[in-house]
Amino acid sequence: YEDYELSSKVINIYHDNKKIKSFNKLNRELLVVVESTPFYPEGGGQISDIGRIENDSCSLLVTNVQKINNVIVHQVIIESGSISMGDNIFLKINSQRRNKITINHSSTHLLNQALRDVLGNHVEQKGSLVTDKYLRFDFSHNKPLTIEEIRKIEAIISFEIDSDRETHQKISSYKDALKDGALAFFDEKYSDDVRVVNIGTKSMELCGGTHVSKTSSIRLFKILSESGVSTGIRRIEAVTGGEAYHSYQTLHDEMKNISKLLNAKTADLHQKITSIKESENLKEIQFNK
Repeated sequence: YEDYELSSKVINIYHDNKKIKSFNKLNRELLVVVESTPFYPEGGGQISDIGRIENDSCSLLVTNVQKINNVIVHQVIIESGSISMGDNIFLKINSQRRNKITINHSSTHLLNQALRDVLGNHVEQKGSLVTDKYLRFDFSHNKPLTIEEIRKIEAIISFEIDSDRETHQKISSYKDALKDGALAFFDEKYSDDVRVVNIGTKSMELCGGTHVSKTSSIRLFKILSESGVSTGIRRIEAVTGGEAYHSYQTLHDEMKNISKLLNAKTADLHQKITSIKESENLKEIQFNK
């Protein structure tokens, strides 16, 4: 969780589902296992890290990381040189991408709590996707959210961001964590000891993902869409940080372009468009007559 780079040793190499001792074919995919790694494997809705593995003899691009039978496996492409069992190597994740993913993962926790605050404690997480570009959160609720409910949810998360609260993590027994009020994703299988993550003023969940050290790191949060997935399941897609700023800027630019097209001030756009629609409706009525 803390290290973005470290030195380690190659303990296993696989190619075409076979264990091999070394590999030197360029631009081919293979799987590499090391003694210890800074790479986060895909899990809990969070996509894996990507980055590089290097030493004096080789340069590898890490394109995906999975946890298989409790072993972290790096999917890599050899860009130069060769890699062998026992090699000492240097691993480095794409830190900028990791930071964006981390912000989005912490935001899903704040979103989960805000949904429960606004809609009620019947809300349960039913799935999520946390990427470096956006976050997606599925939850139980039997009707679409109103504009006012969405505004309340965003206001709660904005308050949590402004509060600049430190994130706290601890290892606890599964039973004690639930007794303390931690939220769990009940379709998930948990071990006897779990990681409990407290974010903001109220959110407490069982989670193995990466998270911000304090809520102010999120900077901005904006819900882009809310929709139905299936009966009783709703989905929210949202952006944070730089992506949220870009979303606001794009919307602002679009409003300016529309204002120019309609020769109206931004504040008068609604009235202008309503007037145009009424005029067109009147013309249609006259035409039909």
